Amino acid sequence: MKKKLIVLVLALVAALCAVGLFAACDKKTDDGKMTVTFYDGETVLETQKVEKGGKAVRPEEDPSKEGYIFIDWYGTPTFTHVYDFDRVVNDDVSVFAGFARHENDTRDYYLLGSGTSKLLYASNWGNHYDDTYKMSKSSSTEENIYTFTVDLAAGDEFVFAIPGWGYKHGAGYIVERTLGGKECFAEGDKLSNIKVLESGNYTFTMKTYPAHLNWGSDGEDGPNAIYNVTGSFDTIEVVRNGDMIEGPVELTVDYYIKGSGISNWQDVYSPYLKMGSADGVYTLEIYLKAGETFLFSAVNTATDGTMAPGNAYAKFANLDEASKALFTEETENIKAKAAGTYTFTFDAEEGVLTASLDADKVPAAEDYYLDGVFGEEADAWKHRYDDPAALTLSSEYKLTETEAGSGVYTLGGVALEAGDEITLFAYTAGATAEGTWGEEGYALLGSYDFRYLTGAGEPFAAVGGNNNNISVKAAGTYSFTFDSYSKIMTIKAEDAAYDVYINGTTVTGWNHGFADEFKFTRTEENGSEYELIVALTKGDDFGLVRFDEGSQEGYGDYFGASAAGEGGVTADFVTTGANFVVPESGTYRIVYNAASGKVTIFEAEA
Repeated sequence: MKKKLIVLVLALVAALCAVGLFAACDKKTDDGKMTVTFYDGETVLETQKVEKGGKAVRPEEDPSKEGYIFIDWYGTPTFTHVYDFDRVVNDDVSVFAGFARHENDTRDYYLLGSGTSKLLYASNWGNHYDDTYKMSKSSSTEENIYTFTVDLAAGDEFVFAIPGWGYKHGAGYIVERTLGGKECFAEGDKLSNIKVLESGNYTFTMKTYPAHLNWGSDGEDGPNAIYNVTGSFDTIEVVRNGDMIEGPVELTVDYYIKGSGISNWQDVYSPYLKMGSADGVYTLEIYLKAGETFLFSAVNTATDGTMAPGNAYAKFANLDEASKALFTEETENIKAKAAGTYTFTFDAEEGVLTASLDADKVPAAEDYYLDGVFGEEADAWKHRYDDPAALTLSSEYKLTETEAGSGVYTLGGVALEAGDEITLFAYTAGATAEGTWGEEGYALLGSYDFRYLTGAGEPFAAVGGNNNNISVKAAGTYSFTFDSYSKIMTIKAEDAAYDVYINGTTVTGWNHGFADEFKFTRTEENGSEYELIVALTKGDDFGLVRFDEGSQEGYGDYFGASAAGEGGVTADFVTTGANFVVPESGTYRIVYNAASGKVTIFEAEA
């Protein structure tokens, strides 16, 4: 029996060697030396005998193969990393020749990112780009070589990609991050942002080999086709030309809260969401609902008043130990355990965030009215300048709550002319008259002007100077929406249409360049409703992104689990996160109502 067992073991070892499962197991020598075998696929190109503890020697001549370009020698058959010839050899080693089949790359790659250097500040993570951001492609017919020279400031973050963040080339593609003895770029994987550690003027040279993109399991047309992660020969080489030619943009740094409900994860720069600051210490008192997931994000303001997101944040890890007891951590962000009024203090230099909670302090109930110079002349600012004691608040311009407890108020059918001036006013709930300033019963609680308006575009602007009232630039009939929780106001033309898309893990791979197959259709029955029938996979998460019709500028308005309606199977898709999560694989009809901002999900036949 023992002899048979030995024979079987030897036969198994021989079989494993035959299929290559034991690396170079037939190369063992009896002189104690290790064998380094150089392969092209399964073809042996060369072998070297190396003393244990020695090093392999790079072959004197690079191999060649008709129709291919030799890239380098790699340590794995999937070409995940270049072989290090300074590596000490203590066992038999296999080295693999990386050959790339040439294919012309027809894509245009752009610098997309954010920071304090001139181009990246204006880029605002790809919200703005033109030919000044485009890499120059050489006329070489044998290689795809792209170059770009740019000033970069320490703290900048960026990638090279096509608009919409496709074919993203990040930190892991940089061949050498240390230049002139200085660590110029932070380490990261191939999809990580390239973070600048050393300011300077740099020239980037990127080589691409589109025939060897890693399509993953989705196939060439699948959502993962935007990523070229493993098995990629693409590289970025960098030269530091010297110091910055044009210094960083002079900026004022502020911090704003953004979250799942408080801003729908959008960058909203209203006074209500802004932390006050003094000597690098930022504070904010704000009411948050239980389950609100949020963070504090830096926002840079240039001397000309333009604003752009910064690269600094205050998240759960920044909370001191005592403050952490009030929250839970969700994907690095902060999640409120209980509703109430929170007071936050952030020391930007120390990176420490503290918080306290007054659970009994809740916002007063309010009614909202539109006022201004519009419509009948007799109505012009009557809530402010007529006899306030005698003024009866008119329901004609009162916003109504979309549904009880929603906190979202709307007013439609408002005819405005160019040159009109408007603002939204808040009054004590149930008040029928404004009352007299300084006396008991005075009902006016506050006002919301252009600074609270988002997504308005060209039809509206601030009056100017110290006047932040809303100036109407284009005549039309408009609908107003006001979210009393976030204090965010939107104004849209009543006949305005949107482009609405689904975005998620499998349907788009969270890519921001949307195709028509992910676009909702506006229903004929109700102009405010849009729907999409789509197959979804269990465990996937997703949300909706809305743009003004014909535009995909910026990131659009995002609608996730916090926008869930009450019909169909919607509740089954709502978990603890910001996105909808698919409970069971199947085909679903997703309905978005632009008037209410609600998303409702129904089962649908395949």
